[in-house]
This record gives sequence, C-alpha cells and structure tokens, in this order.
Amino acid sequence: MNDYGVKTYIKQTAGGLQQELLFNRIIVYQQNPLPDGIEIKNLIQSIEEKVPQFLCNDIDSIFVGQFSFLKEKDLEAVYENGAIYISNEQDNEQDFLSDIVHEIAHSVEEIYPLDIYGDKTIENEFLIKRKSMAEILNAHGFKEYDMASYAETEYSVEFDTYLYQHVGYELLHTLLQGLFVSPYGATSLREYFANAFEEFYAGDTYYVKSISPAIYRKIIDIQG
Repeated sequence: MNDYGVKTYIKQTAGGLQQELLFNRIIVYQQNPLPDGIEIKNLIQSIEEKVPQFLCNDIDSIFVGQFSFLKEKDLEAVYENGAIYISNEQDNEQDFLSDIVHEIAHSVEEIYPLDIYGDKTIENEFLIKRKSMAEILNAHGFKEYDMASYAETEYSVEFDTYLYQHVGYELLHTLLQGLFVSPYGATSLREYFANAFEEFYAGDTYYVKSISPAIYRKIIDIQG
C-alpha cells in the first residue's frame, strides 16, 4: 500500500477514534491509546503556542498510533505527502512534541527549499562541522570512513547505523558537543536542519543560535 493508500485507509477507518484539530485545520487522528499522562489536547496546545501556524501549511493530517512502516525502519515519526505519522509509544509529552516539530521541519523544507538551502550557507556550516567530526572520530580510533565520506550531505542508512551502533550516540553526544544540537543532526544535511529546527521550537532557541547560527538566521528570516 502506497502512502496515499495508507492515509486514505486510516481516514476511512478512523470513525469512533479520537480526533482533534491543530490550528483549526489539521486533523489529528489518534489510532491507539497514549501513555498515561500524555494528552493529545495538551500536545496540540503546545504546538500552537510554539510553532507559527504558517509553517504547517503543507500538513493536512497527523496520525498517532502503531504503524508497521515506522517499526520496520525503526522510526518514531515520519512526514510523507502532507501527513505526519507518529508512534503513540512515547516516554513523555516533550518527546512527542519534539518528534512532531522535527517532522514539521521536513515539511518546511519542501515549502522553502531555496530559502533554506539555495545560498549554501547551511550546507557549508554542516560540512565544516562534518570535517571536525571526522577529525575527532579519527583521533578516537574510529577510522572506518575516509574524509570524502564525511563530505556527503545525503542521508545514508549505512553511515547512520555506523554512528548509532558502532560509535554509539552516547559517546557521540560527548565527542560532538558544541558541533551539533544532537548526534542525529550529524547524519545528513536535512537532518542537521530538522534537528536544529526541532530545538529552536521545542527546546532552547538560543542554543541553536550558538551551535548552528546559519540555521538560526534562516529560521528567523523565514519567520519574518
């Protein structure tokens, strides 16, 4: 079943399931129960308070529940063709908020691709950080990838798996502190942007300014 088919099927079978509205337009479908202490209405209120409404113009629905395609790829959430799909299995409301805002970032990339990446300031910032990352990992004995591999901007499952399983995100968080908002932002140019966007709206705005000034300026420009 393709993405459109998944979305249509869920909508057709959503009768009787909890539905809420984000910004009085985006339908939030709750397919499965949420953990104790997490309320959809509270989550919606947090998003509306933190994220400008126009940044969600490309989103028409959010589906919360158990989705096989998320589990198969070991993902918490994904944005596809106007819809955000997010697992209902979250540790707390902040994790829920962060995951949704992260996927909003990927929708924003599709609305403003030239504004975000056209002048290559974010790409250049990312590549400088990747070069530093390569030097740090090499100095700590992680030499499986050459410098050219760190100059790639596209997401690689193989490279992400290497960072996650071989190096370990916990160690990366220590080694790359001051370079990336979190280790996942090091996996690709798009995740670098989305990771910082997530922190800007769901975390510490001024931490983004200190860590990723090019992204901070872009977000401010888009807001303006």
